[in-house]
Amino acid sequence: MITRKLASITALLLVGVCCALGETAIHQRDTFLKECAPADIKVATSMDDPGVDDTTRVVIFKKVAVDGLPAWLLRCPNIEMLRFLGGSTAFSQETAETISKLKRLRFLLFDSTVTETPKDWSGLAALENLQVLSLTNAGLSFVPDGIGEMKNVRSLYLNMNRLTGLPAGLAKLTGLRELSLSDNQITSLSGVMADLNVEDLDLSGNDLSAVSGKQLPRRLKTLSLSRNKMGQFLAGVDSMKFLEELFLNDNYFDEAPAELLQCQRLKRVHLSRYVRVPKFSGTSKQLEIVKLDP
Repeated sequence: MITRKLASITALLLVGVCCALGETAIHQRDTFLKECAPADIKVATSMDDPGVDDTTRVVIFKKVAVDGLPAWLLRCPNIEMLRFLGGSTAFSQETAETISKLKRLRFLLFDSTVTETPKDWSGLAALENLQVLSLTNAGLSFVPDGIGEMKNVRSLYLNMNRLTGLPAGLAKLTGLRELSLSDNQITSLSGVMADLNVEDLDLSGNDLSAVSGKQLPRRLKTLSLSRNKMGQFLAGVDSMKFLEELFLNDNYFDEAPAELLQCQRLKRVHLSRYVRVPKFSGTSKQLEIVKLDP
C-alpha cells in the first residue's frame, strides 16, 4: 500500500516536469525523491493546511490560485522542494520574501500560470541551498539582475517566456551548469553568454539569425539551436573544444561545413533532413549525424 502511494505521489511530481527539466536537474530531482518517504510529501489542493509539520520535505500546490503564500508554509522549516502545479501563481514581492525564509529549499518549480513576478529577486539569495529554479511560461519579459545573487543555482529554466536578452548579473552564477532559454524572443546573444560556466544550453525556438561559437560558453557540452532563423551553420564550431552534442535542425541553412569534423569531442549532430554534410572519407572521426524531418 505504501509502495503504491509513493508511486502515485512520484508520478504527480513528474507531471509536466520531464519536458521542462534537463538531465542534470532530473538526476538531482530523482535522487532527492528516492530519499523521501510518502509522509514527507504534502499536496495542497486549496490554501488550507494539508497537514504539514517539521518533517515535511515537499509541498505541491496542485491547481490552486495562489495569491500570497499561507502562514502554515513557514511551519515547514525542512522543505526542500516547492512546486506550483497548474492553477495560477502570483509570484509577488511578498511571495518571494516568504519563499526566502525556506532556508533548506533546493527545488523551486513554477509549472503554473504566473500572473506576477517580483522586480527584486535579491532576497532569494538567502536560499543558499537552492539548486534548481524553474520559471517556465511565467510571462517574463526581463530577468532582474538580482537573480545573479542566487549563486548556488545549478539549473535555471526560463523557457517559454518573452525574453529578448539576458542581464549582466547572470554571469555571477558561477555554479550554473544548465540553462534553458527555449521558446523566447531572443534575436542576438550578449557578451554575458560567453562568460557563463554552463555545460548544457538550450536556445531552441528563438529568433536568432546568426550565432558564433565565440559568443557561447566555453565549456559547453550540449547545445540546442533548433527552431531558429539561422541562415548559416554555427560559425566557429571547431573552436568549441568540449562540445559533445549539437542540435541545429529546423533552421534556414542547407549545408554543414567541413569544420564540423574538427570538433574533437563532438559525437552527435541533429540536422534537418535536407542539409548536406561533409564526407567522412579520409578521417577517423566517429560522428553520428541525425537527420530530422523539418
